[in-house]
Amino acid sequence: MLRPSARILRAAGGDQPIGRATARHRFGYARWVSRIVSVALVLAAPALLASCYSFAEPSFHPGDARQTVNAIARHGVTITSIVPGSSACEDPSLKANAMQLVVVDPGDGVTRDVWLYTFREKGWPTTEAPVDDCQAAFAAGQPGATVTRVDVPVYRAFGADWTDELADDVRAGLEDASVLGRPG
Repeated sequence: MLRPSARILRAAGGDQPIGRATARHRFGYARWVSRIVSVALVLAAPALLASCYSFAEPSFHPGDARQTVNAIARHGVTITSIVPGSSACEDPSLKANAMQLVVVDPGDGVTRDVWLYTFREKGWPTTEAPVDDCQAAFAAGQPGATVTRVDVPVYRAFGADWTDELADDVRAGLEDASVLGRPG
């Protein structure tokens, strides 16, 4: 009977145990290969992760109306009323995309309107002209008011006499909301 330390490994086809030096060499080689593979994986990981991301224009997946309103509220805007389908102008093509928010301006505490229009990413570039026309019609009905507009891909919002703080909070909320939906 062979001692346990001598029974490391038998040579292929032979009945004699391999000596300790030969076994160390074979197991040492396996350890060396294992280390090389580990180093290669560690070095390849950053390249694999970088290939998962695109530096192109981001794809937006907007949240639903509830998520959009909540995103704006999370940025410090108190919303007192929400009217879906209410547009600042009479353009029927915008009604389905429109929502009126009555908010308390965090900059001065005055109640203001936020006219919000939500669009699909695919048609985003074509929505600027209709909203421009709507904004112009709204501004014509607000003599002496300064109309501020915020455009964040898939959202266009405007209103009269906003403070800078309200504009910044609406922009931040819409930026958050633009990625709250599920892709695809």
